[in-house]
Amino acid sequence: MYPILFRLGPFELRSYGVMLTIAFITGYIIATKRARKVKLSPDIILNIAVIIVVSAIVGSRLFYIASHTSKLTYKTILTAFLPIQADGTIGISGLSMMGGIALAILAPFIYIKLKKLSFLKIVDVIAPEFLLGVGITRIGCFLNGCCYGKPCQGFLCFVFSPNSAAGSRFFGTPILATQLISSFMGFLLFALVMLLERYKKFDGYSFALTLILYSIDRSIIDTIRYYSPDVIMGHIGNIQIVNNHIILGLLFIVGIFVFLYYGRRKGKVENK
Repeated sequence: MYPILFRLGPFELRSYGVMLTIAFITGYIIATKRARKVKLSPDIILNIAVIIVVSAIVGSRLFYIASHTSKLTYKTILTAFLPIQADGTIGISGLSMMGGIALAILAPFIYIKLKKLSFLKIVDVIAPEFLLGVGITRIGCFLNGCCYGKPCQGFLCFVFSPNSAAGSRFFGTPILATQLISSFMGFLLFALVMLLERYKKFDGYSFALTLILYSIDRSIIDTIRYYSPDVIMGHIGNIQIVNNHIILGLLFIVGIFVFLYYGRRKGKVENK
């Protein structure tokens, strides 16, 4: 595994950051092309893309801190967004993706409403690219050795580098590469949403599909990922329930609501 591609003084070029950058650029290019097809200004997509990046980092960091209450101190709150770590390296560590997703939906919603634009029309353009981004960035997670599964034997079980989070936690022990499973599912779900878009009949269709499919996929993944006791809420039989499942449940409900409400409303208009 290659968590760090190279170092230059205190600066570290991390594989996760590289894959995240690739995901953002790729998603932006695709979203811009999709926006032109529905006569949306590329400038709107750029503005929203910047808002999403900032809100995703803020939301991910805040949710991580809130989830790890045992590590919560005045110092961690005051230094939550400082780009310099305790060991002198540059970067922000300790991010939880679910908080980023929640804020990355809320912040653009506020911006779009203030601009008096169509929220559902815009998120239909950009939502599927999120799934593609998951596929790309989870490769970065695998290289970085984060977001890993539990000890296992057999297919998709790897021994991670000891200088990674996975390797330091389970030194010399094969663990399930949930990152690769998540990556594969991200690419698969992106392709599926693109395929199903041919049946689109109302604004919000692709957005709803993305929320529904991702929430189901991530809910399953989170039952087999390794999590610290801080974020495990309990178990249903042998299935672990973590705090992510709360947000995932809400995303699923929102997706179902958008799909049924706007789909049914469109059907009523056509039948008049």
